[in-house]
Amino acid sequence: MAQLSYVRISDLTHPNSLGGKTLQSNLNEADLLDFKIVDEIIGFNTELGLCDVGGEWKYINAFKRKTYIDALLKNDANELVKLLINFFQTDCGYGITTPPFSEICQYDLESQILWDLDALYEFCEIEFEDEILFSSSIGAPYGLEVDDKIVSPDSPRHLYFAQKLQKFDSDILEIGGGYGGVIYFLLKLGFSKTYYDVDIPETLYIAYYFLRKNNVKCKFVVNSDFDFEPGTVYLVPHFLFDQMQERMQFDCFFNANSLSEMDINHVNNYFKIINYKRPDHILHCNSNYLAFPNSERHIEILGKNLPIDHSIYDKKYQCVSPFQGALGRYREFYYQRKK
Repeated sequence: MAQLSYVRISDLTHPNSLGGKTLQSNLNEADLLDFKIVDEIIGFNTELGLCDVGGEWKYINAFKRKTYIDALLKNDANELVKLLINFFQTDCGYGITTPPFSEICQYDLESQILWDLDALYEFCEIEFEDEILFSSSIGAPYGLEVDDKIVSPDSPRHLYFAQKLQKFDSDILEIGGGYGGVIYFLLKLGFSKTYYDVDIPETLYIAYYFLRKNNVKCKFVVNSDFDFEPGTVYLVPHFLFDQMQERMQFDCFFNANSLSEMDINHVNNYFKIINYKRPDHILHCNSNYLAFPNSERHIEILGKNLPIDHSIYDKKYQCVSPFQGALGRYREFYYQRKK
């Protein structure tokens, strides 16, 4: 018999969801640091440029992040400042927040975050104070209101993965780091190793803004002559990864929610490098059921089909992701290098 559907977590309304408990930050006003960071981003963008990466992101950039992409193409500092200081609520954030701000009316956001908090409290393997989940005002976040503070929609999931990665006690490569949420929580947990975030430049610029405004030591890689130093967060454009990988040392590879969205050629190239580098740990969470087999935008790559070299790696577990994204079809996979 063939698989006809997929096991999923509950999509019912959370029993404690009463309505009206969601909140969005007041929009930020620009300060001198915002203009300084945007000037730096324009410098990076002038040197690097943008390119078509195909997959789901071709559609998102063309139709959902068009205002932001146009501002980058023009290197329009004033427009970029306006977009980035409130990126959670502008089209910058589309595709890197769950759900995107422009579509929150289509979701029961309060219920989603409550379910995700329940998952975090049950499956997180460390003790933490609730304060760690509250968002700062950087980027004008939105989410669940708790004591006049905000828990962003992705924060429970980001903290969950951060505590798993922290236990590996190793330098980390993440492909597709979004706005830097997992990195941000790792640093809150005391992470002091080197972190490489490989992504498309237009998303790395958002991560650079978010991390810089949160006083994180991060550097943007703009050419293959770049020198790496321990204990730093490095933002690496995807098209430089192949040239840089010999000097990038990491014992853990991590991806959440984005390998399935990429063009197959990019996925194959990433894993060609990962299989060659042989990190001790591979942790990823991706769609594992083809819910849209006739999509004109992008046919997803299933998590079970990622080109991991099984002569090198043993799969230690595969489980249903306890978080609400992707209609419940995400699966968490952990592989360990064979001794």
